[in-house]
Amino acid sequence: MANLQNFTHQVAESKAPAYKVSVTTALKAGLPFQQKDKLELEKAVKAQVEQALRDAEAIPSEATPSEATPSEHSKVAVPA
Repeated sequence: MANLQNFTHQVAESKAPAYKVSVTTALKAGLPFQQKDKLELEKAVKAQVEQALRDAEAIPSEATPSEATPSEHSKVAVPA
């Protein structure tokens, strides 16, 4: 791995204009993939948010204080 990084660094320094063209070309070539991935991610996040909202609406509202009863987990033991 270090050899590859060293080689890349040497090429970038010794052939800077050609290296810049290569990197710029690669970035441009990758744009359609980046855009597609971004759209797919946005769709997935939107679907998850919509599902979370549907799930939240399906949960019955919390009981009012007069209707609320303590659960076994909320009871506190008081030493005598």
